[in-house]
Amino acid sequence: MGKYLSTHRINKSHIFVGLIWILLWILPWGKSLALDSGPYLKFFVDVLKLGIALGMFILPGALLYILLGRGDDSPFGLCEVLPVGFALSVAIASLIGILGRALGFSFLVVRIIFALSGLGVLALLMLHKPNLDLRRLGLVDSIRGLVTNIPLLLALLLATSVAFNGYQFFIDDTSYGAYLMNWRHSAHLGFFNIVHQMNVAEQSRFWLALYPMGQALLADLSGIPGVLLLSNYLELFLVPLAVVTAYWFARVLGLSRRMAGVSVLVQILFYVLMIDESWPVGFWFFQNMAEDKVSATFLLAPVLFSFILKFLQSPNRNNLTLAFLIGIGLMLTHPVILFLACVVSAGLAGIAWLLGKTDWWKLLQLAVIFILLLLPYVAIRRFDRYSQAIPFDAESVITTFQAERYVNVINDRFYGLNPETLMLLNIPQESGFYPAFQIFRLVPVVLLLFALILALLKIKDGPLYWYVAACILLVAFAAIPYTGWALGYFISARMMSRVAWFSPLGLEGALAIKHIL
Repeated sequence: MGKYLSTHRINKSHIFVGLIWILLWILPWGKSLALDSGPYLKFFVDVLKLGIALGMFILPGALLYILLGRGDDSPFGLCEVLPVGFALSVAIASLIGILGRALGFSFLVVRIIFALSGLGVLALLMLHKPNLDLRRLGLVDSIRGLVTNIPLLLALLLATSVAFNGYQFFIDDTSYGAYLMNWRHSAHLGFFNIVHQMNVAEQSRFWLALYPMGQALLADLSGIPGVLLLSNYLELFLVPLAVVTAYWFARVLGLSRRMAGVSVLVQILFYVLMIDESWPVGFWFFQNMAEDKVSATFLLAPVLFSFILKFLQSPNRNNLTLAFLIGIGLMLTHPVILFLACVVSAGLAGIAWLLGKTDWWKLLQLAVIFILLLLPYVAIRRFDRYSQAIPFDAESVITTFQAERYVNVINDRFYGLNPETLMLLNIPQESGFYPAFQIFRLVPVVLLLFALILALLKIKDGPLYWYVAACILLVAFAAIPYTGWALGYFISARMMSRVAWFSPLGLEGALAIKHIL
């Protein structure tokens, strides 16, 4: 009898969440809460609405992760559920979006299917995990752990304060805004050239760019215009989420809570010092997190790496399934980041195999996943005329707009990553400190070389060193012109600067602190 009452009580938590979920999707709460008041109160209400909408967006992915589980009975924490939930929800929204574009759905149908997906996963949880109380998923412990982890708390506060800035739009935001607003009000989704000319077909390389579909859902739920979402509103949530994602990934790699917090704080401190006219990583992290390529790097790729590592260490079907689903989300977000993430993942798998930590069968399964994820873009690259015109060689990239920001071209064949993207911000040459400051700017590069040597020496000590070695070797390969051009053949010369985003600055700093201090 007691067991029945316990099960009944817990089932009521599922029903309660389900009813709230339905009401939030049916009632026009976002539009109803629109205030015609002063700018500060309106901004506060808009941020509150966007927070609720983002929570609704994350919930289906979070429930799916809880359903698939980790294979143990330990509670799920917020620092785990939020990153994985966001990544899986991006995959869900993107899959629904590509289906809608192929079949000509209206956006309303996409919205309904996304809402039903959350309800469906909740129903599966009721059937397969009836003893799970959704109101008690380690929330209190997660908040206590956040408050008591001073380095992590400082990283969150610093990142949020820097993200709260007057910077509004970047070059690509107009294109993303066009997709967001067109899709949100579309009666028939399709493959039309929304940005330039609606009565012609879209360039095929954009067919799989579905990240704005999730942003359209956020705009529709919250009632906030898309132009405001892309003008820094989203960064106020996505930048802290990226910090939490980096922290959780550091924990997956084996760092303690405190050292993982330190690694994230070091990463944010470096990023603050890497906002410069040469557009190093800090510029993108704080001011453009809502863009597909930036979200793919800092919000999706770490989650993919986590489940690749989990599969290599604990080869079960759930870890492989989660890796594939998150890979799909990455595939439908940005092709270049997908390719680079696959390269790093392949490096992790290769190192694990060389150390005898995995076998050929696991490598084969991962290889199949990588091929399936990359195959659509291989087809586009092979048959799309526009993609064939993208500059992949040194002669072509020299003539492209602002090429000097991205690449270092040494002759008509060889080019590599622009070293400026790996350095700290610069000061005017007229300054008396300019020569000495150039040495200070090299701190990230020196730290990178130190971490690479340390990782190679301690490669047998676990996934942390595997990941640091794989990422730094990728960055070094891109930075050396005599090898970088080969990587540019796959991702294009203009995309070389994206490789610098994979430099694990926070983990490098944590290793330096751990082994020197």
